[in-house]
Amino acid sequence: MTVCVVRSAGTTRECDYDVTIVGAGFAGAMVAVHLARVAPELRVRLCGARGEHGRGVAYGTTCRRHLLNVPAAKMSAFPENPEHFWRWINARSREVVAKEAFVSRQEYGAYVGELLREAKATARGLEVTSMRVVDVQPNDETFIVATDQNEQFTTSGLVLALGNFPPGELRGVDADVRRSERYISSPWDADALARVGERDDVLIVGSGLTAVDVLLSLEQRDAGGTIHVLSRRGLLPIAHRASVPANDVFRGRNLPASIRAMTRLVRREAAAAEKNGGDWRAVIDALRPHTQRYWNSLSSGERRRFLRHVRPFWEAHRHRIAPEVISVVERLRARGQLILHKARIERISAAADHLVVSVFDRTTRKPQTFTAHFVINCTGPETNYRRLEDPLVSNLLRRGVVVPDALSLGIETTPDGRVTNSAGIAAPNLFAIGSARKGSLYETTAVPELRAQAKEIAHSLLAQFADSSRALKGSG
Repeated sequence: MTVCVVRSAGTTRECDYDVTIVGAGFAGAMVAVHLARVAPELRVRLCGARGEHGRGVAYGTTCRRHLLNVPAAKMSAFPENPEHFWRWINARSREVVAKEAFVSRQEYGAYVGELLREAKATARGLEVTSMRVVDVQPNDETFIVATDQNEQFTTSGLVLALGNFPPGELRGVDADVRRSERYISSPWDADALARVGERDDVLIVGSGLTAVDVLLSLEQRDAGGTIHVLSRRGLLPIAHRASVPANDVFRGRNLPASIRAMTRLVRREAAAAEKNGGDWRAVIDALRPHTQRYWNSLSSGERRRFLRHVRPFWEAHRHRIAPEVISVVERLRARGQLILHKARIERISAAADHLVVSVFDRTTRKPQTFTAHFVINCTGPETNYRRLEDPLVSNLLRRGVVVPDALSLGIETTPDGRVTNSAGIAAPNLFAIGSARKGSLYETTAVPELRAQAKEIAHSLLAQFADSSRALKGSG
């Protein structure tokens, strides 16, 4: 086994851990699983909040109506074994689960949790803890880690699997509203959502996947009177549909250097697919293997144009939802309970027993006012690390261990996930996985991307340890 060496005052001592993984959702858990499979003797510490291990926010839901957005046969945790999850769930189900079925996210959380338990049972060096890391201090070629339980330990390798942070604060909300129980700042706060009563009118700000999750949670409890969903573009996610896979029309092509030209290309290919009896969804799916390469080819200005003009349309078409989910949304709209607004918030103020919502309607080009009892922030995770009120992130920024990327989508990393510090140096033993890498990869939060990153990071760490071992033997 690799020995982690800390050098100080002419002495050497062994580190407490070979690898520490900060965050125990899907991404962090899978790094631990891969390390356990390949090097079960490594001392690996997985740090996550209680109940988070293997589940995180996405798969820790208590709502049975929250379904995966990808068919079961495509949700394996292992890139080299694509039907692993589908076989796993069929081995435990009383009825046959079709490959194209969209199953409960709770089931997927149970799957990842079992993979982690199996890894812990077979790898004597894997330690799974319920604690939060609040500080990381570089110490020569290693790190000193501090937790919320007043514990400090040393580690040779470090993986930041921080996941998604709560949404940023909404603009236009009065301070007294923000401080009240009527303002639900995190859509993942089940206790806060439980305060919404059967007759309470609700404003959901944001119309993406998280907003749909909230709709399903409210509908399951028969909660909410009139539900207003508001976003700048007024776009809801689109449903999956079975379609014949398109040819990879993007393979080997020099894709346009401008977002405008790329948008035209995708629209032409989608129209051609529809004309030939296919489906535009297959064209979007065909682009997926090339999105990271394309993102890296774009100039900073073109990336900004994408974020400003194209991102809402891309998200709605790319991140689709199960047909069963869209049927619930359509039922709510058909009976007039769900009202979709293409608008921006001007002000949300408090009245005696409700909130007054003033918006500018982008369809009518006129102001509009309505009332609600609760406002729920579903604008998406905050990605600007400078705005996060998180002790670990604050300390990482203060120490210069991480640097926000130019677009404030995450932090600066190398293509293989090594974290770049304030001096522009990428540490060989510090990695980030998932949403933190959005600035360099953009598409980096779905299982297909996360499972590949987890495997790659695990093998990169092992390679780094092997190099260190050879260096130690050579110096001896």
